[in-house]
Amino acid sequence: MEPVIPRTRRNYQRKAKTQAPMLMDTLFGSTNTEKKRTTKTKDVSEKRERRRLNFEEHDQEETLRSEQERCKQEHKKEQERLEQEKERERCEQVQKEQERLEQEQKEQELREQEQNELEQREQLQKEQEQREQALVELALKEQEIQKKCIDCTN
Repeated sequence: MEPVIPRTRRNYQRKAKTQAPMLMDTLFGSTNTEKKRTTKTKDVSEKRERRRLNFEEHDQEETLRSEQERCKQEHKKEQERLEQEKERERCEQVQKEQERLEQEQKEQELREQEQNELEQREQLQKEQEQREQALVELALKEQEIQKKCIDCTN
C-alpha cells in the first residue's frame, strides 16, 4: 500500500509537477511545453475523432448485422411458408389420387357385380332352357308311353 500523503501536500506536489516546466520555460524562454500542449490537444482531438469514427463504424456494423439477422429471419420464415405450401399441395395431390383410386375401385366393383349378375342371368336362362327341354322330352316320352299303353290295351 502507498503511504498516505496529506491532501495539501499532494496538491502542492501536483502543482509543482505541472507548473515547474512552465516556470522554467518562462525563465529560459523555451516553448517546449507549448509544443507539448498543442501536441497534446491535437492528440486528444485525434483520439476523440478516432473514437467518434470507431463508434460510427461500430454503429454501422451493428446496424448491418441487425439488418442481416432480420433478413435471415425473413428468409427463414419465407422458406417455412413455402415448405408448408408445398406440403399442403402434396397432401392435396395425395388426397385427390386416393379419391381417384377409390372411384376407380368402386367402378371396377360395379363392373364386376354387373358381370356377375349377367353371368348368373345367363346361367339361370340356360338352366331354365334345360328344364324346359327336359319337360318337353318328358312330355314326349309320356305321350309315347301313353300311345304304347293305348296300343297295348287295344
